Amino acid sequence: MHSNMMGGGMSAYLKGAASHTTKLLESFAHNLNRLEAALYNIDGRIERTQENLAKLRLDHAEAQKNKAKGRGKQGIE
Repeated sequence: MHSNMMGGGMSAYLKGAASHTTKLLESFAHNLNRLEAALYNIDGRIERTQENLAKLRLDHAEAQKNKAKGRGKQGIE
């Protein structure tokens, strides 16, 4: 947690492979909800990224097959 001498408010920094910041308010319950929402959003972002990577892997495999068959000559070489 970070506080600018409590005069500038308070922020929580979540650090890992990616970092996330959320502003904290005076209400403990509200702050807990904000932190939980930040963590929930991180899980969703990871899941969407994994799905996108899976699609890219399939596209790459299909492109490799097409290139091997000689159909990829118009695309990126």
